[in-house]
This record gives sequence, structure tokens and C-alpha cells, in this order.
Amino acid sequence: MKIFNSIASIVLLIQLTSALHFYATPFAANCFYEELAKGTVVIGKFDAYVSDGNEFKKAPELKLEETFDNDHRVVSQKSNSNGEITFSALDSGEHKFCITPIYTDRSTKVRVFFDLVMAGSEIIDSQRKDEVSILTNKVKQLTNKVEEIKREQQLFRVSVIKVFEFFSQILDY
Repeated sequence: MKIFNSIASIVLLIQLTSALHFYATPFAANCFYEELAKGTVVIGKFDAYVSDGNEFKKAPELKLEETFDNDHRVVSQKSNSNGEITFSALDSGEHKFCITPIYTDRSTKVRVFFDLVMAGSEIIDSQRKDEVSILTNKVKQLTNKVEEIKREQQLFRVSVIKVFEFFSQILDY
């Protein structure tokens, strides 16, 4: 049974993850399409390297764009050579992702890694509900501690006042 659960988890993870590795020239957009359902949360991670002979070094900048429905721009950002984008699909349909390397030497090849992880919003929301309930419990605990401290302070004030009154009466006679 454990083997079946492990295999099912791997198959599910493969369905929710897409990865690309490609070579590009600077200032040339490389686009691909992904069918997304409404409410899908998309997290994209990227890394880019420039060829320096036989080695690859970090590239200075990438431009990422995600468009939907006749080039309606959802995400457009410039970033350093590695980073992340996150958004939620507001409508079902085909979404276009474009990655444009920005590098001064146009003859250099840029090596780009791009990973997409997609999850339904109900998964994210269930995690948030747990976090919110944990935080709510912590706030209640802190509120109870504050109330306890206030009661102790009030008792201390009363005892100080009694001591002060006692010594005042002794000194008055």
C-alpha cells in the first residue's frame, strides 16, 4: 500500500510540474503555452546563465511576461538571472509565457531553466486556513497572558496601597 501511495504522489507531482531548459539569444523572446484552469495558482522559478567559452555564468537580467486572452498582460517583470513569479489564473484557458534574456553581447547564447508548479487554489486555501487557526490560537493565548498580567498588577497595586496605608497610620500616631 505504501508503494502505491508513493507512486500516486509522484504521478500527481509530475502532472502539476513543468520544466523547461533551452538556449536563447539575448533580446529574443521565447514563448510557450500552458492550459490553466480558473483559480490555479502558478509558481514559476527561473535561472539563466551565459556561455563564457566552455563555462556558464549567471546572466544579468531576464524579462518575463505572462499573457492571456488576446495578449491581456497578467505578469510582466524584469528580474536578475534567478528568481520567481507567482500568480493566480483568474480565467480558464491558454496562457502564454514569454522569457526574454537581456544581455549586452547579442552573440552570446543564454541557457535558461524555467520550472512551473501549478496547484489548485483549494490546496493553498486549506493551508492558509490551518495557518490562520494556529495564529488565532496564538493571539488568544497572548491575550490570556496579558489579562493574567493585568490581574497580577492590580493585586500588586492593592497590596502596595494597603502597606502604604498601614505605614501611614503608624507614622501619624
